[in-house]
Amino acid sequence: MFNFILLTISFWINSAEVSTQNFSVSIPSITVTYPWEGKNIGSASNAYIMGNVKPYVSTITVNNLTVKVYKNGAFTAYVPILNEGFNIVAANEAGISTFTRRVVRTEDTSAQPQLFELISPSTYTEIVSGQDLVFLFRGLKSTTVYYEIDDICKGYIEDFPSGSGLYSFICYIDRKTKNKKYTLKLKYKNGEKKNEKIELDNFVSVIDRDYLLETSTDNVILKNDSGGYVYFLPEGVILSSDRKEGSKYRVKFGRSKFWVDLDKLNFKGFLNRNLITETGTLKFSKISSNRVLAKISIYNKVPFSVWEEEDKLYLNLYNTNLRTNWVVYDSSDTFIDNVTFRQVYDDEALFVFNFSKNSKFCGYDIYYSSDNYLNIEFKFKPFIASINLPDALKGINIIIDPGHSFKRTPPYDGAVGPLGSFEYEVNLKIATKLKDKLTLLGANVYMTRYTNNEEEQVPLQERPRIAKRLNGDIYVSIHNNAVPDGEDPYSKPRGFQIYYYHPHSKKLAESIHKRFVENIPLADEGVRYGDYHVARLTFMPSVLIENAYMIIPEQEELLNDDSFCEKLSEAITNGIIDYLK
Repeated sequence: MFNFILLTISFWINSAEVSTQNFSVSIPSITVTYPWEGKNIGSASNAYIMGNVKPYVSTITVNNLTVKVYKNGAFTAYVPILNEGFNIVAANEAGISTFTRRVVRTEDTSAQPQLFELISPSTYTEIVSGQDLVFLFRGLKSTTVYYEIDDICKGYIEDFPSGSGLYSFICYIDRKTKNKKYTLKLKYKNGEKKNEKIELDNFVSVIDRDYLLETSTDNVILKNDSGGYVYFLPEGVILSSDRKEGSKYRVKFGRSKFWVDLDKLNFKGFLNRNLITETGTLKFSKISSNRVLAKISIYNKVPFSVWEEEDKLYLNLYNTNLRTNWVVYDSSDTFIDNVTFRQVYDDEALFVFNFSKNSKFCGYDIYYSSDNYLNIEFKFKPFIASINLPDALKGINIIIDPGHSFKRTPPYDGAVGPLGSFEYEVNLKIATKLKDKLTLLGANVYMTRYTNNEEEQVPLQERPRIAKRLNGDIYVSIHNNAVPDGEDPYSKPRGFQIYYYHPHSKKLAESIHKRFVENIPLADEGVRYGDYHVARLTFMPSVLIENAYMIIPEQEELLNDDSFCEKLSEAITNGIIDYLK
């Protein structure tokens, strides 16, 4: 009888627990944070999708594949795209939920035959007479194409390499051919495509003199033929151009030619005089404890290029004759050892600035002044008396850049995590902790933004300008990572990356990276060269840090943990200290 009563009570309690449990559990709610509805994700057949499920379930299915759910309900799945989207199913004892996210895929046309696809020039072109104009285009494979530019050039060509569908020809623009507009004609010679052709009226315009141009803003980017960044020029530099292609000009740099966007230039007319100028006296002066100014007398704002080594800086001046007969050194300057110079070509002068041993060169700035001087401001690593003092970093100006700005609607500014964490918020949290640590050491710390408010929008181009205005000694840009659409987030270990651009920034990147390796429990993706806008600062060592991956549930959870963000800021602080020691 006693056992029967116990059994009855036990059965009643267990039944009550199940009843209570069933009553409290709700049907899973599915939230997708990326990609957003209707996002174009390219032509890949697989893509990643992320979001969260509440209440927690251990697995869900995405496009009929089982996906594990992280303990906090977050998931990131890399799956084939079905019916132009993703179908998600989550189930528990309370019921089943489904969710559909539609995306747009760009059709991959690389394997499909094209009538004609112009590669270079890709749009209407103006060219100075007396030079070759190379045409490159894509068409049907293994056939013959007839080309014609009015009475300038015509002929038949086959694709090369054979079967590639790539065709090219060279048209010499004779000096007798000028001030005219010409039509480009392309058509197939025979076969079923024989009647298919294109005719582009006024595709080529021929002029008889170079354009005269002037840079209209600071930090004007020069690009090579493939679009890679090569050099950067300040405002007011005079350039000549022998070609305009769509919205860009091809400018001359000695024996090299580069491309500049039209909206970064002022059109000054056509070249009717020689642009050659001359250099004069070179003067050095020490302007602070770690900065030296070199002033080269010069009469025109000519284009220049710069490259650096650890103990040297090379400056090429184009459209320039060397007439420097005097060099005036500053006896209080212990950083510059000497300068050498020579005429490289008829229109190109080279200056080589040699630094003293152990001078620790760490940046430069180049600009023209209104008194007919080209100014080169050299920066050297600040002197730290003792790193153990409470104010060890006193006098050091450190700029912290919390990447991105407020934007809570797609397309987002920066990455987003499965739980809906926004990168701009996490970046600011890490940056603020870093600022507090560096301030305690006596540094003058400034940030490119201080809040996550919608009103505080800081454009990318403005961030390096802020650093320069504040005379920064070090620039650190804080970011957190994602992967491009179509890439598998789990294809390799993911963790932290430290980027630099100029050689003078590499040691700072290496010092911070060493501390990350020692203290941050994530995969080491190394020190990397990166062509980032904020990393291209020349005036100070600059690094961009990708601390972790927002899109991986475990790492998003870490980034939402204050103690982990403390670890990140501590590692960066110690890396900066190591660099300055």
